[in-house]
Amino acid sequence: MKPYSRCPPSPNATRCCRLRAAAAAAEAGLPLSIHAVRRLAAAARPLPVPWPAEAREQLVTLLGAGEPTVAVWEALEAEGLITRLIPDWERVRCRPQRNAVHRFTVDRHLVEAAVQAAGLTRRVGRPDLLLTAALLHDIGKGWPGDHSEAGEVIARDVAAGSASAAPTSRPSPCWYATTCC
Repeated sequence: MKPYSRCPPSPNATRCCRLRAAAAAAEAGLPLSIHAVRRLAAAARPLPVPWPAEAREQLVTLLGAGEPTVAVWEALEAEGLITRLIPDWERVRCRPQRNAVHRFTVDRHLVEAAVQAAGLTRRVGRPDLLLTAALLHDIGKGWPGDHSEAGEVIARDVAAGSASAAPTSRPSPCWYATTCC
């Protein structure tokens, strides 16, 4: 008899399994074991572009779980699953901040910002925008020049589910409200 799996066999469901497992663990306040994360990494297939609705929902659920998100995110990052979802994450991973006012590296600062935003989701009309914006607000710090301009393009690409490897154009100022997950 085949063991029970929470991940249905459909292609999109299989592709979303890593996010579903991460969101469930964070919501329950449980860590993901290194064995589970390695298995998720070995089975992970690229998400289609644009991401399926379930993938976007599970990412928002993971980010909205609050403090437990940090340990789950770090477990996923240890096996390279975050950079598979957000390729530009590699450029901020373990990157020191230029300003000593920051307590964390850029990548940890982004996750911590999402954790803090999770406590505010009941006060806004679009918690998905708040959480995604918190996670991506400094993502451009891995690129030369003004990080807000580079980050705007990266965030737009992530929101659209494409996560291009490099910022290529400057979007309109209203991109986020019209294109985010």
